[in-house]
Amino acid sequence: MKVGRNQPCPCGSGRKYKRCCLRDEQALGRLYPMLIDLTEDVVLFAEERYGEDILDQAWLDFWEEEPPEHWEESPLFDLFIGWVSFHWLPEDRDLESDILPCPGTLAAKLLESEWKLQPAARQLLEAARQEPLAYWEIESTDGQGRAGLRDLVLGRRLEVWLPAPYQSIEADDMVLAQAVPAGGTHILGAVSPPLAGQIFGDPLHKGAAGWRR
Repeated sequence: MKVGRNQPCPCGSGRKYKRCCLRDEQALGRLYPMLIDLTEDVVLFAEERYGEDILDQAWLDFWEEEPPEHWEESPLFDLFIGWVSFHWLPEDRDLESDILPCPGTLAAKLLESEWKLQPAARQLLEAARQEPLAYWEIESTDGQGRAGLRDLVLGRRLEVWLPAPYQSIEADDMVLAQAVPAGGTHILGAVSPPLAGQIFGDPLHKGAAGWRR
């Protein structure tokens, strides 16, 4: 249920929603488009440095199949872009970065280059490259874009903000995703489609094998 601006904030602070969590949510809402713009910068940088077919090469390493004709229509597009930005090593394709931050990833190379980034964007990109992709169980959602997650490998728990494209995620869903620290919480990004049942037997094993820590 959507909370009205003048209603009590669902966090229980006793303040009106507009004077409490709404402000945080609006700030986070501005950070997610910045994160998307940054991944687009990473792709442009990669194509300039390594050639326009670099994503096709990355997809073969990620999924071991021919790349889709229309990238944006693939249900794995968000996950792939997160992986190629923060885990893939374009100059040593037999390896994959399991220890973050790794100096050989595309995000690291962009940060080292003369690519123009605003300070806030640079800070967000630095934060994103510190966080690995992980298997998460969605333990709770509040209907307002916040969710409680549990890392199925390490057992850590986080409260995250779900950007609009992911607010259909429900409690008990399981996803492979990246929780990027931002705005005093975490933003969920690079999200796979919900994984049904046996995660470690899921077809995602091809691209996800290197993330099983």
